[in-house]
Amino acid sequence: MRLALAVALLILSVAGPQITAWAQAARPNDAPKPQRGDPLADATLAASNGNFGLLIDSGPIRHTPPGVTCLTPLGRAPKAAGPSGVGGDFITPAMHARWLYSSAYNRALVDHPDYPDGDLCRASRQGDGSSSRSFEHLASPARTVTQPPRDVFEAARRGTAEDVGRLLAGSPIDALDVFGMTALAWATARGNVPVVEDLASRGADPWQGSYGMYFSAVRISIALGRVDTFRRLIALKPKPMHRWPAYVLRDAVASGNTEIVQHILAEPHEYYDGSGDLPPAATMALVLGDPKRQADDLLIRALDRSDRLDLVTLALSTGANPNATTKVAPWQSALGLAARGFATMSVDAVEALLAAGADVNLMAGDRRPLWHAAATLKMGRLSDETAERARAIFLLLIRHGADPRLLNVDGKPPLWSMLFPRPHEPNTLDGSFMTAELLLLFAGAGMDVNALWNGRSVLAEVEKQAGPDSPLAASLRQVGGVAIGSASGPVADHRPAERRFRNDETGAR
Repeated sequence: MRLALAVALLILSVAGPQITAWAQAARPNDAPKPQRGDPLADATLAASNGNFGLLIDSGPIRHTPPGVTCLTPLGRAPKAAGPSGVGGDFITPAMHARWLYSSAYNRALVDHPDYPDGDLCRASRQGDGSSSRSFEHLASPARTVTQPPRDVFEAARRGTAEDVGRLLAGSPIDALDVFGMTALAWATARGNVPVVEDLASRGADPWQGSYGMYFSAVRISIALGRVDTFRRLIALKPKPMHRWPAYVLRDAVASGNTEIVQHILAEPHEYYDGSGDLPPAATMALVLGDPKRQADDLLIRALDRSDRLDLVTLALSTGANPNATTKVAPWQSALGLAARGFATMSVDAVEALLAAGADVNLMAGDRRPLWHAAATLKMGRLSDETAERARAIFLLLIRHGADPRLLNVDGKPPLWSMLFPRPHEPNTLDGSFMTAELLLLFAGAGMDVNALWNGRSVLAEVEKQAGPDSPLAASLRQVGGVAIGSASGPVADHRPAERRFRNDETGAR
């Protein structure tokens, strides 16, 4: 950490004059002209001149300021002073220096007592960065601001109906701000009900926003599950489209408000497309009955990315295939995902899938469900809980007919695939893909430890490559391994490759 900080400071000190020149060229004429390449001094100078524009990323999402979180649509800055010079698929040392400068500059500006958009932007903190494309972050101010609102949009966010009436003079009621939001949309987002009522009584259009209804008051009321406001808004003016868009239905399902979902489903609508975060089961259950069924996709997503047993059982109860593989994970089966044991629900999910008829020996991608549990057990540094779940799942699958003797996807016997896993070096031993405990588990489950591959047994190859006195060879003999055939692999010192096995064996004893 100290070394990384020292390198960053060195880069920043060396690049200081270059950063100054870049900042001068990139900023508009009313932006401050930095003299020393010092971001704090430059920010202080800018604030003294009333220039509070932030330096923004040059990547695919424009107007996103480094070092600062703006609780706005797409996380955009209210005002931009110029590009930060950071963007693209990789970061060069010069870009890193610019990012350090821009982050420090932006944080200093938004922390300034006179910063005018304090309810929108603040210095970033841990946990930020994942919600810029959702709507939840619009609902809360970045921080408390005490000065009177300056325009109708700010009044809609944190002011009174009287503030709105005063600031509306000479301004169209459905005007859009720099984010593509109307005053009514902001009042809806912040839950400012008196202002919503005032703007509604003045004839504000609840469907108005940039990109059609994308940032409209109606769409925001749906996404935030504000059902009372939703009822009020849709009564103002008929919707301008024949069918509810799929993204609106997705918002409604994610909100967890069943009344809003039922309202949309009762009218012409595009089908639920199943993308986005995993929603509450109560609203998800309403759309699984749509003609375009999403039960299989829901099952895979719930098993792959969450601990949501309620969605697993919901998907199965509405007809999901317990052997599902989907476009989301065509290389993976539902049972294979559950068999990994990573989630606290894993054992229950495996039992639910088995009860629904999942095939314990189904090959999906390059492995069967049993090998997913085995892959977890051979990871080494596992939590006791994860290892216990993977072990329980392994034994559960065996009890339900999982066959550890079935050939792998490459046609090899299982033990060969585990100890000689490299596709381009099929005769090279790698003992890190086996543990003493796992070998005992497989042997006890009936795996053939003497299965031949090209006329030889695993033990014959292990004795040649790792030595007859190696821990792996000893463990193979302990479970019944016999040296059969003539080994063909290279004679080499494979002690590093076997170190993991030796450590696991020592731990097992």
